[in-house]
Amino acid sequence: MKHSYWLLTFFCLLLARPLRAQTAPADTLPGHAATVRRLSRAFCQQLTARSRQTALAALSAEAAQALVLREYSTVLQADTAAVGLLLAESQHASEDQSDATEVRLSQQVLRASYESCPASRLLAASLSQTAGARQYASANALAVAPAERRVLLPVAVAMCGRLAATNARTPLAKLSLQQRRQRFMQALHSEFKAHTAAMVRYYGPARIDAELRSGRLDQKIMGLMSQLPDCGRYLVLLEGVPLPPGH
Repeated sequence: MKHSYWLLTFFCLLLARPLRAQTAPADTLPGHAATVRRLSRAFCQQLTARSRQTALAALSAEAAQALVLREYSTVLQADTAAVGLLLAESQHASEDQSDATEVRLSQQVLRASYESCPASRLLAASLSQTAGARQYASANALAVAPAERRVLLPVAVAMCGRLAATNARTPLAKLSLQQRRQRFMQALHSEFKAHTAAMVRYYGPARIDAELRSGRLDQKIMGLMSQLPDCGRYLVLLEGVPLPPGH
């Protein structure tokens, strides 16, 4: 399949974005939107079946990338109507844009799958460990000053350690979304309590209260967590839902 690098990059970039209501793709030709829905369902079915044999949220980045490419290619090649649509859309596109039709279809299918398919989001947890996903998380995290980083990084490291230990006892992917968030909040409260003195010394009582109420402190810590090895997967399992201000 062409454009495998872009396909993986797009899927990884979805990880940093909150889930929101899905918008149906517009028909570039009659049947395009229906094709996206059909391929997305088939891709979800493939991943759901695979999840019965493989812990999708616990794969290495390399294994997750290979799985995405293999399963999506299988789904696309098995759908003769989708292949025909791609050919028809390519013929309607200019010469320098003809290859973009496959990229656009892949984007729309993967977005629909990520937004509607639980198995797809489990796989996304493993894809969060790719270099591209971690670089994107770093580039889009809230700015943290060097001195502030020295205060918050120990909190992020401790959080990742707690979640790794929790996950070792009971895989988070096997819990409900509500249970995952509860485990995360328990870990966050514990680490905030353990590091309160250091944070108050840096921010001061008034500023730390403002940072907590705005949710910025949580976001900074989570941004640092997403850049640590094998930690972003735990954040993806929260499905991008913001934490309540001030928790």
